Amino acid sequence: MTSLLSTDPLLSAVAAFPRPLLLTEKDVAALLRCSTRLLQQWRADGVSPPAWMALGPKLVRYPAAALIAWIDGGAGTSKAPRSIAATTVAPVTDGLFAPDWAGAGFDEPPFRGGRRPKVRRTSFMGLLSTGLPDEEWLFVVRSASGRPIEFVESLQHDRSDDDEVVWLRLDEYLEASARAAAHAAASSFQTVLEESMPDAEPNRYRREPL
Repeated sequence: MTSLLSTDPLLSAVAAFPRPLLLTEKDVAALLRCSTRLLQQWRADGVSPPAWMALGPKLVRYPAAALIAWIDGGAGTSKAPRSIAATTVAPVTDGLFAPDWAGAGFDEPPFRGGRRPKVRRTSFMGLLSTGLPDEEWLFVVRSASGRPIEFVESLQHDRSDDDEVVWLRLDEYLEASARAAAHAAASSFQTVLEESMPDAEPNRYRREPL
């Protein structure tokens, strides 16, 4: 069976990232095309893998290297995940669950019922240059501005837990980018206007958000 790591450009990019990554629950759910609720249920039931770390009462992170190793080594097999519920006090190193991953995994797509996005390009730049409107890519949508950022690029910046991690079609991405740019331009214009007219009524020239 073909390795998902060799056929999925996003997984390959995450694997090649120059520094260790801790992925959010939303990241992992999007990459594996499953729900965050399923990941939460797995953690509650002691199902492994993927490995995860508890950095606080409600702060969970997934080491990217461990996730990629699991996907490349077994996520494409037809066997069901192995539960470690009976060994929930099993070895833990610095909060990182370290189960035996041999043989754990799922049919392709990674989770039964999961919808495999229409990814036909090997890179985001390839999608922008020759992609079709219905081709999809993974993005992080900023909660503050609504601006979509390519997923791998977003890993290089500070992110908010309120940001959404979503698959968008190329036409949806372009439309969302245009809206975010228009909103940023309007906000910038409003700031310049208020600074140039400090004695004006505060809300006189305020525009409604786009």
